[in-house]
Amino acid sequence: MTKDEALQKVTDGDGDFQVFTADEHKEFLNNLKDTDIFRQQIDGRVSEMHRQYDDDFFEVTGKRRGQDEKTYDFIKREFSNIKKTAADLAEKNQSLQKAIDGKGDEAYEQLKKEHDTVLQKHQDAMKEWQGKFEAKEKEQVMTRIKGQLESSTSKLKFLATVPQEAVNGLVEITKSKLSASAKMIENTVVYLDGNGDVRLDDMMRPLTTDFVVAEELKSIIDTGRIQTGVDIKEPKVEKDADGKIVVHLSLPDSVKTNVDLTEFLLKSGLKRGTAEYMAAYEKYRDKVKLIT
Repeated sequence: MTKDEALQKVTDGDGDFQVFTADEHKEFLNNLKDTDIFRQQIDGRVSEMHRQYDDDFFEVTGKRRGQDEKTYDFIKREFSNIKKTAADLAEKNQSLQKAIDGKGDEAYEQLKKEHDTVLQKHQDAMKEWQGKFEAKEKEQVMTRIKGQLESSTSKLKFLATVPQEAVNGLVEITKSKLSASAKMIENTVVYLDGNGDVRLDDMMRPLTTDFVVAEELKSIIDTGRIQTGVDIKEPKVEKDADGKIVVHLSLPDSVKTNVDLTEFLLKSGLKRGTAEYMAAYEKYRDKVKLIT
């Protein structure tokens, strides 16, 4: 404000504004410095500045001063160490440069050759271990696939009219064939068709191992016997008074979902997409839980 505005403030004010001579104002400030409030404010600001220095130094070097060590002494000591390290590195660099200059291209080529040898050994070791890992992983997957195939074939009862040697041979051929077409996807064993696509049921779900095994060996399976937990019986197909196809089946307790129902109907001898299959599915679908 102007001088006149300042005088007006002092004249009209209630004591908020006071007039000092230069000497009086200097004496006032000197007296203020000796008060506890002033010292606390100054000490607090100095402490905050030192804390900021400490944080900045820690961010750059990753080091903090000791609890009883002053910030100035700490930074001075660390900068001295940094300068010494830089000097040592510069001296070492000069020494190496002289060694290289003394031997010229021969030293460089020797160093490069040693580097390439170490690098090649590392790459060979990595390649070897990667191959071992992939082989072990493939072995574990195949073990699981073969285990499922073995479990599925062991549940089947075969026609007594087929010699046991023939049954054993067909079972081994089937397991070998399905092993070759099996693949693990998202921790689930699936089977591929001739085009490399996953074999699916009519609900667009991957066919189970039990189903593909039964499908491959259906020509020698005794359909009067049953896979563990599933009571497969020859379906009775007839027509009602209106000429509509009616299928009678004894639905086992193990058939709990529409996927189970699909597999049961196929294993019962009903061909997918036929009128008999559709009639049976329509009749029994309300007795199972729909999986979407």
